[in-house]
Amino acid sequence: VYELTADLVDKSKAAKVSEMFEAALGKNGIAAEGHEPYPDPSLYSAEGVLETVESPYRRLFVAELDGEIVGGIIADALHERACEFN
Repeated sequence: VYELTADLVDKSKAAKVSEMFEAALGKNGIAAEGHEPYPDPSLYSAEGVLETVESPYRRLFVAELDGEIVGGIIADALHERACEFN
């Protein structure tokens, strides 16, 4: 039995979150040679993840499987009644 949880990311996990995004989307968001980079460079460093977490306009949720970060999604506020999930 596996335990899967999802919640707002804890700041102390910023480095692990950036490692997960890089593993999922490629080094600096480039999945393969000739591909365009994923358009959110803040995901590939602990500092960038912290910046995202501390933003009043963004919320970063992560999924953990047995204590290991396995996924994430960012909700960006578009205005007071709408957000976009990235």
